[in-house]
Amino acid sequence: MFINYSEIELIVTAEVGIFKELNFQIDLEFSKSKKYMDGSNGKINSNERFVRWQTVLRDQLSFLNNLLLTISIGIVGFLLSLLKTPAFMPVCIEKFFFTAGLLSISISILLGIATAYSRLMDYRWTVKKIATELKGGAGLSQLKKLMKRYEKLTWCIFHLQIISFGLSILFLLIAFCIFYSEKLF
Repeated sequence: MFINYSEIELIVTAEVGIFKELNFQIDLEFSKSKKYMDGSNGKINSNERFVRWQTVLRDQLSFLNNLLLTISIGIVGFLLSLLKTPAFMPVCIEKFFFTAGLLSISISILLGIATAYSRLMDYRWTVKKIATELKGGAGLSQLKKLMKRYEKLTWCIFHLQIISFGLSILFLLIAFCIFYSEKLF
């Protein structure tokens, strides 16, 4: 069976071109939308821009948290399966760095779960604040304080997760470089 790669390349190029054109049209329609424009001069309303970018920020935080959690769990699985092999017997300094890497990647997983929980609590208090605003009830300032507290907590835990993940990668690289130094150097 003979595959003509030039035809496949032509089809893929055409599909990418159609996608780019469609994406451009969607962006153009979005920018012309009256919902996101100030009626007086046709410019995008700055409040709507803030809401849109805040949504992007929230989505990116969730994506990066999930990505770090997935990679961390995969690394832990790899490290535990590596410990089962009889050829892998770290000693002294290798064992120290390997253990430090395994512990910090485990801490990174726990911090990732805590980040997700804190973010969820932030959403919960935001919904309660909106419901209280709509009802015109009291206690709005208390809800705003809780929201701010969970927002700050989320970012603090998230930064600790990134630091823990980075340290674990560093420790594991040092451990593997020492353990496999004869093969590498």
